[in-house]
Amino acid sequence: MNTENTRAAVIWSFWGAAFLLLCLVFRDSLAEMVGTWIGLEEYSHGFFIPCITVYLIWMRRSELSLAPSFKESVPGLVIIVIGLLVFILGGLATIKTMEQYAFLVVLTGMFACAFG
Repeated sequence: MNTENTRAAVIWSFWGAAFLLLCLVFRDSLAEMVGTWIGLEEYSHGFFIPCITVYLIWMRRSELSLAPSFKESVPGLVIIVIGLLVFILGGLATIKTMEQYAFLVVLTGMFACAFG
């Protein structure tokens, strides 16, 4: 059994679970965002943005490697904390747009944590 492949599988499983948890936390904001994409014609292009983003990341996947140490993940953790604070403030102020932007900030922080 190859321990390097096992380690990579565990790390990818962790990040997959973290992404699912992120989607669960932001579910109301994401549902409203999708509702806006469906309901308003000027925002209907919103469905293309995640697809294009995934495609661009996939095209450059050979340049990505998981962060080798925790030290390189600290800036990503700071970004995640900032995003979660914006999410909380948006929830307290009932400003859904802030919550939706907070999702993008936290997602960026997760990406920075994973890849340094």
